[in-house]
Amino acid sequence: MFRPGYDDRRERSRQKDLRPEKEKGSGLLELLIAMGLFSILIVGVLYASYESQTKTYEIESRKIDLRRNLQQIMDDIVRELRMAQAITSATASAIQFTSVQDGNTRSFSYSSSEERLTYTNGSTSKTFDGISQFTVTTYPSAANKITIQIQGKTVHRNKTYYQAISSDVTLRNVT
Repeated sequence: MFRPGYDDRRERSRQKDLRPEKEKGSGLLELLIAMGLFSILIVGVLYASYESQTKTYEIESRKIDLRRNLQQIMDDIVRELRMAQAITSATASAIQFTSVQDGNTRSFSYSSSEERLTYTNGSTSKTFDGISQFTVTTYPSAANKITIQIQGKTVHRNKTYYQAISSDVTLRNVT
């Protein structure tokens, strides 16, 4: 209700001043406590997000490294097989051939118990660890075609991740 000459603001100002001394400034203290709790909550959320992103980065980095290693191994195999003069033996997990370059017998053989692929060139050998599967497929109707499949694995925080790669190889020097 409107009364002439009455200023509502003055009345409210007087009422504020009538509060006891203990209550004065409690609004500021409550605000500071609320801001402190809120900032602790925000820091917790940001840290959880950081941890999640770090874990994802580590896992994806391992997968990428595995994929690169498998691709490098496959490139080595394909390069060697394309230079094959004759396939001397081929099983599901090994292949032996004679090279056009020097006439040496070369082979790729897989040991499932050791999860290792071994490349042998005469007296020299090279091993590739972390290979969980190696498969050689030959085609009787096409003597110069072979399919190679490699599967590798990596372990991160007790969880195993697999990557697979395959390639069809056309032997250039085998008829």
